[in-house]
Amino acid sequence: MELIRKLLDLIFPRHPIEHISCDDFSDHVACVLHTTTPHAYWSLVPYSDPLIRSAIWELKYNASRHAATLLAEAFRPYLLEHIADVWNVGTHDRVCIVPMPGDPRRVRTRGHDHMRVFGKHLSDNNSIFLAHVLSRVHREQQTEQPTRRARIENIHGSMRASNKLPNNTYIIVVDDVITTGATMREAIRALREAGYVHILGVSVAH
Repeated sequence: MELIRKLLDLIFPRHPIEHISCDDFSDHVACVLHTTTPHAYWSLVPYSDPLIRSAIWELKYNASRHAATLLAEAFRPYLLEHIADVWNVGTHDRVCIVPMPGDPRRVRTRGHDHMRVFGKHLSDNNSIFLAHVLSRVHREQQTEQPTRRARIENIHGSMRASNKLPNNTYIIVVDDVITTGATMREAIRALREAGYVHILGVSVAH
C-alpha cells in the first residue's frame, strides 16, 4: 500500500499542503496567530500567511479533506476558548456550527461547497454539532462589483435561514476569510430574522 501511494505521488504529485502533519500545521498557526475582530467578528490568523492561504485554497478549490482537517484541528481549540469567553454555555445547551453557504452557481461549478466540508471536520458531534440552516440565493459575486459599497449592497437580502433548531441554540457562523464583513452581517441578519438569539460570527482568516 505504501509503495502504491509513493507511485501515485510520483505520477500525480500532491500539493505540498498534503504532506504537512496536523501537529506541524497547528504549531505554525500558533506562531502566526493574530486573533482580531474585523467588523466585530472574531478571526484567527492573517490570510497573508502563505501556508494559511495554501490550506484555504486547497480546501476551497479542491475540497481537500486533509486541508480541512489541518484547518479544523488548528482552529477548534481557539474557537472553544473564544466561545467560553463570550458565552456562558451550560451542559445542556446546544452549540452548532453553521457553515457560511456558498454561492449556488459557484458550488455547482466546483462540484462542492468547501465550507460544508470544513464544517463537517470542525464539528465533533460532542460539544459542537453541525447544522445547515443557512441558504443563499445567487447574486453576482461580490468581487465582481466595482466598489466596496456596491459589494456590501449586493449581498443584502441574499440569505435565508430556516428555524428548524430551537431559538435558544448557540449558533456559530463560520467562514473561511472575512474581508468587508458584509457576508457575515447578512448571514447574522437572516438568522436573527428566523428567531435565533445567540449568534457568533467567526472566520479562519482575515
